[in-house]
Amino acid sequence: MRRLRPLLDELRDRAFTRAEAAAAGVGDGRLRGPGVVRPFRGIYRDATPRDLLERCEALAPRLAASDAFSHSTALGLWGAPLADDGRGPVHVTRSGSSSRITGAGISGHRSTLPLPTELVLGLRVVAPAVAWRQAAEQLSLDDLIAAGDAIMSERITASGRTPPRTDVAGLRRALDAAPGARGTANAWLAVPWIREGVHSRAETRLRLVLVRDGLPEPVTQHPVDVGGGVLHPDLAWPELRIGLEYEGDEHRLDRARWRADITRRERFEAAGWRVIRVHHEHLGSPSARAEFLTRVRVIRWTREVELGLGR
Repeated sequence: MRRLRPLLDELRDRAFTRAEAAAAGVGDGRLRGPGVVRPFRGIYRDATPRDLLERCEALAPRLAASDAFSHSTALGLWGAPLADDGRGPVHVTRSGSSSRITGAGISGHRSTLPLPTELVLGLRVVAPAVAWRQAAEQLSLDDLIAAGDAIMSERITASGRTPPRTDVAGLRRALDAAPGARGTANAWLAVPWIREGVHSRAETRLRLVLVRDGLPEPVTQHPVDVGGGVLHPDLAWPELRIGLEYEGDEHRLDRARWRADITRRERFEAAGWRVIRVHHEHLGSPSARAEFLTRVRVIRWTREVELGLGR
């Protein structure tokens, strides 16, 4: 059996076109063989793209100079949480009079006016506030609020802290600039609910669940002096010294994270705070949410009594 020629180093771990393959001496037969995928028409890669960034990088060679990643795709590249984790179509907006880009796995759009764009990891991406306004036609109200929270909040990554991408005034300007755009009404409904200092989609959901049940809105990232330092609970009712900490499965599966969480909770409690730990199952079924909300109300009432804050 004839052995397949391996791809050259210059074609590995990146997207390339048929012309680039030919220039490297890789023929059509090899491109049709195993070990080569075609994520988009006319684009080849030695492995299926693993995430949104790699999908966008794969499509980039097909884009025109007036194209930019947009809508929810741009939000994902800016670090906003997406309900589909970026697995949906890649959104691209073309500015000017040319026809929009088309193809499987692509959602093409056209704008008659130039759009503000920035470079993100070498990709041309619509500016955060405008991308949020564009995505209003796709996202549910709660997902739009979560995306707004994300681009208005500082991000903490392995490489450091990233400042907020926009502010509420920026969101309002983006909406004012396109009053007749689809989804604008939904976006205006979302604006009053968007907050700074939110670090995850789950925190947004938790805040909305509490408020919609009639509880006072908790504060995001309230500073708490715990002696020798300051900690910030995800959400807090400072007047009752109650903090709410959302814990995903990574808190349980990562031993170091689990130990750090125990120490963190002990420091809050030593400073006179009560910590309510929240897991996604608490917000799952209607019965689970009802049980969780009842527990929260009992804790709030107990704290009012303990602190002499009777009604």
